[in-house]
Amino acid sequence: MADEPVFCPNCDAEDSLSPFKYDRNIEHQGETITVSGLEANTCAVCGSEPVLEGQIRQNRARYVDAKRWAEGLLTSKQIIAVRSFLNLTQAEAAVLFGGGSNAFSKYERGDVTQSVAMDRLMRIATDVPSAAVWLRRAAGMRSRDVETQAYGDKSDKVIDLAQYRAESAWPAVPDAPYEQQP
Repeated sequence: MADEPVFCPNCDAEDSLSPFKYDRNIEHQGETITVSGLEANTCAVCGSEPVLEGQIRQNRARYVDAKRWAEGLLTSKQIIAVRSFLNLTQAEAAVLFGGGSNAFSKYERGDVTQSVAMDRLMRIATDVPSAAVWLRRAAGMRSRDVETQAYGDKSDKVIDLAQYRAESAWPAVPDAPYEQQP
């Protein structure tokens, strides 16, 4: 099945749109931050630059992630990496961390920004294996099988975190913005 034709919303010309990417500087909490990879289109017929529905959603998520980064919070991709590292579905992550049944879907799509407390809880669950164990038990979730997948045989032991990170499939969660957090 072929793609449906795309019409310019300004002049109705069929298949006249060419996508392009751009960056935009915005002010956020008194700082200028750059939002990269925003998408729009140029119409070859009328010269307008419409942003289509899918691009609007994607651009919004990029703005949210840029603001998260500026605030020292995990971005959408980092939240997905944390959840994946802990071998959790979105529903399981909501049970484990709280925040409501659709919270992680919204965090990962960029519809909602997690609280500082939620961000710290996700970081602690990946930084401290025994914290993930404790959270699972407190939430009434099965633990050993999933913990062993994420942490190997280290979930009940005190470990050297730097060594553990070097030896494991640690999610890409930079420490620098978090350490700047008040």
